[in-house]
Amino acid sequence: MSDNNALMTSLGQFLEDAKARDVVILDVRDTCSWADTFVIATYNSQGHLKGLIQELDHWATENLDVPTHKPKKNQVNEWLLVDWNETVIHLFSESARSYYELEKLWFTAKVIYSTKS
Repeated sequence: MSDNNALMTSLGQFLEDAKARDVVILDVRDTCSWADTFVIATYNSQGHLKGLIQELDHWATENLDVPTHKPKKNQVNEWLLVDWNETVIHLFSESARSYYELEKLWFTAKVIYSTKS
């Protein structure tokens, strides 16, 4: 397993421990020119999302050499995107996740980590 895959697996486990649902991490290097990895997860509520954002910021500070950017809004809509340069995190409400189905859009990508049944 490459260092990036190990790091992404650690991120997936972190999100799972933080109660994010259906965490999927995709290696999109062969199909996307602007990112290497997509992280897709479902949050449970606006409060849960706010907590995830804070915890992700702490995780990134400890594990990655990227500037973290907390959203400036107190409340976001159904889909929040966090850009960590080569890694892009998509945090969805359940309804938005079902509607956009990003995993189907990037179906040729290699799955690095998944808790989705």
